Amino acid sequence: MPTAFTLKITDAKGASLVDRTTSVIATNPLYINGVLAHQYTKGTKAIALFRNVNVGDLLYGDNEFVKITLSNAKNGTLENLSGGSYNKETGVYLIHGSGLQVTTAVRGLKFDPATSSGSAVTTVFTISSRNADGASVTNSKTTVIDNPAAPATAATTAVALFSQYVASGLHAMPDHAAGIPALHDPQHSSHFEFAGSHR
Repeated sequence: MPTAFTLKITDAKGASLVDRTTSVIATNPLYINGVLAHQYTKGTKAIALFRNVNVGDLLYGDNEFVKITLSNAKNGTLENLSGGSYNKETGVYLIHGSGLQVTTAVRGLKFDPATSSGSAVTTVFTISSRNADGASVTNSKTTVIDNPAAPATAATTAVALFSQYVASGLHAMPDHAAGIPALHDPQHSSHFEFAGSHR
C-alpha cells in the first residue's frame, strides 16, 4: 500500500498551497525464484534440487543471510556444500554472502535421501533470505518426492495390454488411420483397438 505525503506551503499573508500528489510505494528488494516443485528421485539417489534457483537483492552489494530448512531432518541430508554449513540434526543449512555467492552455493547443493522406506516420502524445503536492513523473503515451494510409485501412462498401459492379447493368441495389425495398434482374433470376428495416446 502506498504512503501518501501532503505538502503545504503558507506565506506571511496567510495564503497557502496544498499538494497531495506525492506517494511512495515500498517494495521488497529481496527475491527467490527458479524453485521447482514435485521433483522426483528414487531410493537414495541424490538430486540437485536447487539447480535453477536465484537468490538476490535488488540493492546491489548488500550481503544476504540465507537459511534452508527441511520439513523433516530424518528424510535425508543436504550435501555437496561449497559454502555455508549444514546441521544434520535440525535439517538447517546456513550461508552468508553476496547474491552471487549465495546463489552459486545453493545451486550446488544436493539432497541425499535417507534409506528408502518403500513408500513415497515428500520433503518440503523452505528458503529464507534477509539482508542487513531487515528486509526478508521466504519461499516454501521446493519439494522432493522420494521413491514415488511409477504412474501408469497410456503408452505403458497399451504395451501391457498388447502383451496380454498376444499371449492369448491374438495378432496385432496396424491401424493406419489412427496410428495406434489394432488387434484381430483369428478365431472369431472380433476387432480391438487401443484407445491410448500414440507417441
